[in-house]
Amino acid sequence: PLSSSPKITSILMTKLMSTIISLEFLNQETNVALIEKKSATRLALATALLTGSSSDIRALYQDTMADDYFLRAMNVRAKTLGLTNTTFISSTSSAITTEEDYSRFISHVLTYKSYLSTITRSAN
Repeated sequence: PLSSSPKITSILMTKLMSTIISLEFLNQETNVALIEKKSATRLALATALLTGSSSDIRALYQDTMADDYFLRAMNVRAKTLGLTNTTFISSTSSAITTEEDYSRFISHVLTYKSYLSTITRSAN
């Protein structure tokens, strides 16, 4: 059922969902090539994925899984969480959602993915 609530956008929701999908679908110990010939494990990049303003890491993760698969995984996960009024356009742009879906998602993160809220709090 679609909500009549006004739509809002949220980059935090995109960052969190990108992190959830990357942690659940990708091998976290695999080294990822970064700019300037440096590399790091995906697990080591989790903090930067959540706290950085750059979308480079989210784009890198999306490329690793194939753009359409990563995005589809984000949207399928949203639906399984009951976020019927949320759409992820890409892993680098704000989600389109409602306040109800946003609250439901944040509640899920705080309840079941508390390590993500710890990362975001420690960075601020």
